[in-house]
Amino acid sequence: MIRSFYLIKPRLTKSDIFYKVYVTSTSFYFIKIGGQFHNRYAYERKIPVLFEILFWYWFKKTEKKQAALEAEYDKKVNNNQMDALLQKKHNFSINSTEIKDIAINKEATFHTGYEDNGTILFTLTNGTTHKFIIPETVSRPSIKKSIKEAQPELPIQYDEENEEEEHNEYTPQPKESTLSERIRKLIFGDSLLSDLLDINAKLSLFGKILNIFWFILLIISLLTSYSSLYLARSLPIVILAFISIIILFRKEFGLQRYFRFTITAIMMMLSYEWIDLPSYLKHEYKVAEGIPSKFEFHSPRRGPDYWEVEVEDVNFYIEEDLKEEFSDRWFVIHYLPYSKFILDYEILTREETRKKLQMLND
Repeated sequence: MIRSFYLIKPRLTKSDIFYKVYVTSTSFYFIKIGGQFHNRYAYERKIPVLFEILFWYWFKKTEKKQAALEAEYDKKVNNNQMDALLQKKHNFSINSTEIKDIAINKEATFHTGYEDNGTILFTLTNGTTHKFIIPETVSRPSIKKSIKEAQPELPIQYDEENEEEEHNEYTPQPKESTLSERIRKLIFGDSLLSDLLDINAKLSLFGKILNIFWFILLIISLLTSYSSLYLARSLPIVILAFISIIILFRKEFGLQRYFRFTITAIMMMLSYEWIDLPSYLKHEYKVAEGIPSKFEFHSPRRGPDYWEVEVEDVNFYIEEDLKEEFSDRWFVIHYLPYSKFILDYEILTREETRKKLQMLND
């Protein structure tokens, strides 16, 4: 009779080892079948959902490989080919005559963030101990049952007080989920990332629509924050602010409504061209004309290169390529009154500049 169950060998400086333990009438065989992310449940619980999406195909490939490997090992165990398995790294066995005691503890460990079903300790007659963590998807009673069915004479220390209740304890199992479902989870919440932001996933349909639009507009606002097109730069911010105000008055969003409003306020302060939207719509532009009194090139460590051009005591920042020889030419700059956003500008030729100055002198 062969029974089996799963255990985790915790390691501080290396990834954990995920063992499938085969129990025969004479021995325990500890066969490695996985590592840190040994199943879908561990994968989804141990890393933020954003990284789940990025490494999804890698995990799917690993999951398929592990399933095939476990099936191969099961076949070898049933065919009594234990010696071949023990030749592989990290695999080992313990003869039942070497075991002095087995203790099953229900206290979860710090190693997994207290997300496990306790530990199991094998104490050998020579004083050596082997300690393992019981995965959250494996119940303690099932381990005790497997050992007792294969080797009923082995002594097991076990809390019998709540044994009947523990036989009915719920152990979460890995669930199949597609990549699209993981992306939706990132948007709607109910994930580690969402928990950190205190996001309530139980939104109404209208709330979920607002949620999606807020995320989309936030991304668009970030992408267009350096756009040379005024509407592309300002309109997403205005719509984002409008949606944030609606969210602020919807209690179903919980604390996340204040988080959304704060992020939007920061975006509006950093990208303040939106204040000129009424002037833009009314075509109330301003024009600065003249030869620059200041014409300097700046190349900051962070951000794009730009030219600082001062015309009629107004400073403008032009990110387009200019030439040093333009410093004595006539500039005609159309801009918005508050943000000084440049809508259009023209640089006259040397001859046109000479004629312009001559007209002014006359």
